[in-house]
Parts: sequence; structure tokens; C-alpha cells
Amino acid sequence: MLTLSAEDGSVNEKKSDRFSDTRNHYCMLVDETTGAYTPVLLSLTSTQVKKSKMLMSLLAGVKLKGAQGFYTPPTFANLVRVTTVPESNDKGTWHGVRFELAGQVGTKDLYEAAKAFHASVVKGAVTVGSYDDAAGAEPPAAAGF
Repeated sequence: MLTLSAEDGSVNEKKSDRFSDTRNHYCMLVDETTGAYTPVLLSLTSTQVKKSKMLMSLLAGVKLKGAQGFYTPPTFANLVRVTTVPESNDKGTWHGVRFELAGQVGTKDLYEAAKAFHASVVKGAVTVGSYDDAAGAEPPAAAGF
């Protein structure tokens, strides 16, 4: 993590801006029971950056056979199951993420929604708000989609 210091070079942990390696994944969250879906942002930092890299490797490794031979489908065409797993190191314990490929998107509606969400993200039309979960605030609605 990189901390931006004040003009005099001092660092006040409560007031200084901090920069950290954050891997953002724009996804469609699917309810396995109902099939309902909604666009979400999954941000991974710190110990989860390695998991983000593993996810991208999994998705890049998917190969399908088409008329012209094998190809890698767009990431939004894949289903990925996300679960939490207990993790720890010398600083403490927490729950991290685990990703497993769960096949290809099986319905046209979900595929088209994921494709449209991807297009919105690429053109910069999706904005992400923030909220303080600890303060009991409601998360913002997805904007731009």
C-alpha cells in the first residue's frame, strides 16, 4: 500500500490518502435458486489479489471448439461459482474468496444482460458509488445499467 503524504512529508493515517492494489471485476450476480441476476462490482485487494489473478487465468484457459477451431469465449460467457474460505496468516484470520468455473452461461437472457453490462463498462457508462456498511447505509443502486 502506498500512502500519500502531506506537503511537509508527514503521514497522518486518518487523513492521508492511501493507494492499494485493487482488482475490480464487473460481474452478474446470479441467484442459483431463482435465476434472477443483477450487475455487481467485486473488488479484491491485499491477500485476494492472488485470487484475482487465478480467476483471470481460469477464464483465459477456457477453450471452446467453433467452426474455425478452438477459441477463448468472452469472460462474460462463463459461469463462475464464488464461495468463501477461511484464511489466516501471522496478522490474523479472515474469509477469502474461492473461484471455480461452473460452465457456460446457459440462458440467452443472462448472456445478453452480461454482454450489455460488459459494453456499458467498456464505454465508461457504469459508475460505482460507495457506502459505509458499518454506518448502516444502504448500498447505491447500480448506475449506468
